[in-house]
This record gives sequence, C-alpha cells and structure tokens, in this order.
Amino acid sequence: MKKIIPIFVLIFTNLVCYFPASAQTIARYVISTAGGTLSGGGYSINYNIGETMITSLSAGSNMITQGFEQPDDALLNSIIASLNLKAFLEGFYEDVNSMRATIFDLGISTDPTETDTVLVNLWSPENLQQPVYSLPAVLHTNGTASVQFPAAIRGHSYYIAVKHRNHIETWSHDPVTFIATTGYDFSTALNQAYDDGNMAPMKNVGETVYAFYAGDINQDGGIDGQDMNVIDNEVGFFGYNVSDVNGDGGTDGQDMNFVDNNSQLGLFFARPY
Repeated sequence: MKKIIPIFVLIFTNLVCYFPASAQTIARYVISTAGGTLSGGGYSINYNIGETMITSLSAGSNMITQGFEQPDDALLNSIIASLNLKAFLEGFYEDVNSMRATIFDLGISTDPTETDTVLVNLWSPENLQQPVYSLPAVLHTNGTASVQFPAAIRGHSYYIAVKHRNHIETWSHDPVTFIATTGYDFSTALNQAYDDGNMAPMKNVGETVYAFYAGDINQDGGIDGQDMNVIDNEVGFFGYNVSDVNGDGGTDGQDMNFVDNNSQLGLFFARPY
C-alpha cells in the first residue's frame, strides 16, 4: 500500500528587508513581480509593481520596511528644498506664541499640535502673473510649518505668499533666496511682511509677535461687510467652516468681533504688483 505524503509549499510574494534604523549606509533592494529603473537629468527613479505590503514597522532600534522602496535621506535631500516657515493667525492666537489646535479639536487631525492648513505660494519677482510653485502646509500651534519644494528652486529668489481660508493673504517683504533648507519667520517684525506703505501689514498680538489679519472670509483680499454677511448667515454653525474666524469650531459673535474691528481699518492685502 502506497503512502501519500502531503507536501506543503509556502510561497512568499513579498520580500521583507530588515535593517537597523540607525545604520548609516545600506544597499536598498527589492524583489517584485515587475519593475525597473528610469534615469534622466542626473536623477534615477526605481519603481516596482505587485507588492501590496507597504507598512513600515519598528521596535526599539530596528525597522522593517515592506513593499515599495523607501529612499534614504541622502537621495531625498538631493531632490527637494525645504522651507521652514513661522507665522501666526490673529483669530486663532490664544496664548503667548500659541494658537488653537483647531483641526485636532474638530477631529480632522490626530496631531494635537496642528492648527490648520495654509497654502504656500512662491512667486518669481520677474513674473508676477502666477506663482511658480504652490503647495499646502500644516500650520502648527507654535506657528511653524514645513514645505518641501522641488530642488530646482535652490539658488533662486522668490516672494513667499501664505494664504489661509479666513485671514488676509500675506507676502514676504522681499524675495527670499532658497538653499537646501530655508527658514522664514513672519512673526518677529512688521518688516517681515510686504506692505503698501499705508497700513501695517500684520497685527501685533502681544510684545513683538505679529500675526496675519483675521476676517477675509470670502478671500477677496479685504475685510468688509461681505465677510460679515457670511458670519450672519452661518451663526450657530459648528464645524470646519470659513465663518469660524477664531478657530473654536463655532460661528458666533466672537468671530464677528474680529471682522468688525478689522473692517474699520480699511485693510486690503499688499502685493508687489
């Protein structure tokens, strides 16, 4: 009588690479169902298809990466230029050098240090028809935000313009020359922001801290009765609404106070064109 011996074959569809997180150099590799390498302009991109596990796991000083190749810091730094910003929003400012964690409080973010998102535009002084680059960034409660632009901006100068959903758009006073990592702090002085020679370009919120003016709800560049109308129509609303000028989640008289006070100043955003 013949005996049937079952044979079990385990097929691995993903290769798991293990390496210490503190390693200085490592040859990165991957096995997948398909892929290749594309090169051009001094850059090289590796791609692969068919790996479904992409989560990175870590424990202690060890890390496991699965699936898609993850670039090392040297490669990443060679293809980006980082902008580290600092700016405060008048309406959201609630304590010394601190803003409300609005998007965290509303359950939009899981990070208790996140205030809201802004749009960061880079404008070439030689062409002010449209921004050269435009990227979103998360503004934190301490006023900081970080944006990664393409490395092509290195060595070039751009105005930095920051837009928020219910505050006045504010530009850097002068074009800023970018390097691998560039910093710009709007909050330290009025002359950090572009001005029209008539009105102060930012609001003094205490000591030597300056913030973007609150109340441009309809984003037309000014603060006036049209912005008040938005609040009037949304009184009692709660959530992530442009009428929530102070970032506490609700639309009420406190938001109207900012618009009412700033509308009397005849404010309008200042641009170099």
